[in-house]
Amino acid sequence: MTDHRFRSKYATEYSFAIQMLILSGHLYLERFELGFGVNILVEEGHRNPGQVQQVLRDLKTAPKGGGLERLNIISVGLCAAGRATAQSQTGTQ
Repeated sequence: MTDHRFRSKYATEYSFAIQMLILSGHLYLERFELGFGVNILVEEGHRNPGQVQQVLRDLKTAPKGGGLERLNIISVGLCAAGRATAQSQTGTQ
């Protein structure tokens, strides 16, 4: 069972979707025996980007073990959707 505090911090639909993406990435890396560092940008246009940022920061600082070391979160930040898309298409920083 969960309480309101837990759900408001970790269990919004957006946050849950991000956590499942991280889990899928972890399972992929584990399956193919890969591992690397990642920088994660969260789109700031959604109503829960701060919550997702906190979840990712918690994962970043969590003690390593149980395979979590394969996905090394280097940094977590917010970005504007249009800016991130333009940068990824042009390759500029």
